[in-house]
Amino acid sequence: MAESVRAPRLRDYLSIPFVVEAETVEDGAGAWVRRASCPDLADCAAEAPTIEDALERLERRRVDVIVGLLRTGIRPPVPRPPLSHYDAAGLVRRLGLPEIEPLLDSTADEIRVLMRQGT
Repeated sequence: MAESVRAPRLRDYLSIPFVVEAETVEDGAGAWVRRASCPDLADCAAEAPTIEDALERLERRRVDVIVGLLRTGIRPPVPRPPLSHYDAAGLVRRLGLPEIEPLLDSTADEIRVLMRQGT
C-alpha cells in the first residue's frame, strides 16, 4: 500500500531555511544601508540602517511573499526541506501578524479558498 503524502502547509513553507544574502550598499542619497534578500524568493528583499533591522524586515517580507504566493495559488519554491523544529507560530507572533497564525495549518488550496471568501 502506498503511503499518503501530506500536502505542505503554510507552517511548512515558513519553516524552509532560505538562503539569506546581506550586503551594505550606497543608496541614491549617498547614505549607506544594509540590504538583505532571499534570492530563492522573487521580490523578497529589505533595506534598513542596521543589519539587524534589515534581517527583521526581511523575515516579515518573506512571510508576506510566501502568503501572497499561496493566496494566488502559486506554491513557493522549496529549495531545501523545511526544518522540523522551526517555530512558525512564534515567528508570526513576533512579527505581529496575528491574522497569519490561524492559517499555519492550511494548505495552498485551503488558503486560496479562504482568501476568496474574504477570511
